[in-house]
Amino acid sequence: MTDPTQPDLRADPIETRNENFKRRSAEAIWAGLILAVALHVVIFVVSPNIEAEDVSFEADEIEVLDVPDQIEIPPPPQAIMRPAVPVVSATVSAEITITETTLEANPPEDLPPPPVMAVESNPGDRGGFSVFEVNPVVQNVPEITRALEREWPRFLKDAGLGGTAVVHFEIDEEGKVIRAYIHESTGFEALDEAALRVANIYEFSPALNRDKPVKVRVAIPVSFKVN
Repeated sequence: MTDPTQPDLRADPIETRNENFKRRSAEAIWAGLILAVALHVVIFVVSPNIEAEDVSFEADEIEVLDVPDQIEIPPPPQAIMRPAVPVVSATVSAEITITETTLEANPPEDLPPPPVMAVESNPGDRGGFSVFEVNPVVQNVPEITRALEREWPRFLKDAGLGGTAVVHFEIDEEGKVIRAYIHESTGFEALDEAALRVANIYEFSPALNRDKPVKVRVAIPVSFKVN
């Protein structure tokens, strides 16, 4: 017996959309072809004397241009000769090629003046100072550190340029700085001037000679160092 719930495989297969399209396309092509033939037959029967429109035109006389002669290409320029390689003779004496420098040829009055020092390099007579047994000691190191940072010229600091100036300090019996001057320059005038401004901030304990405060002169390096 046949199960009514199962499809009958013996029945005709269901036509797919693709197959339906192919079948109808063939029918449409034949119908269109027949319609086109019938339309042409009707046109020729109704209008048998169809003529094409005259689209001809007259043209002016065409002038043939003379073809110029072949242009002659000039020959390429001659190659430039390379300069000869100089030959140095090993027998040439240095006295012939190098002029001897003498004082007669370069008199002292024609020489440029020496550079002017912008710092005091020779303080002169600094009498009145005593020897000491106990060194003066810097009392305000934090303040000096801040002054070094503050007085460092900005254009030198930004360029990474620093240096050390050896400063001579003249200190009285109370440890106060009487005078400071540059003994060895940093090589930069602006930096030397900054070192002197910092030197005026120094505070010392008095120097002692046999337990007696004395006036002394000391040399201390003032450094502007790039970290």
